Amino acid sequence: NGYTIHYLDVFQLAHEKPVVKNAVVYIATTKNESYVGPAPLDVMARQIFHSVGPSGTNKEYLLNLTSALRSIAPDAYDGHLFDLERRIL
Repeated sequence: NGYTIHYLDVFQLAHEKPVVKNAVVYIATTKNESYVGPAPLDVMARQIFHSVGPSGTNKEYLLNLTSALRSIAPDAYDGHLFDLERRIL
């Protein structure tokens, strides 16, 4: 609902070849009619837990995203993303 879909290659630092080719990337902006604005993490987690889109559940998307981040970039840390993951689990 209001997201644009892009296909992008994902690269890892110090590698010339992409680690993921044609990754599906959804981009939303504040112009999206479903944009709810800033919200507490518990509210975000509840919305993610219960939301489903044409590509599957938002919960599954979040959990796959955190798993991929740990696999592709084990030294990277995204506190916001990992906090949401903890609340979802």
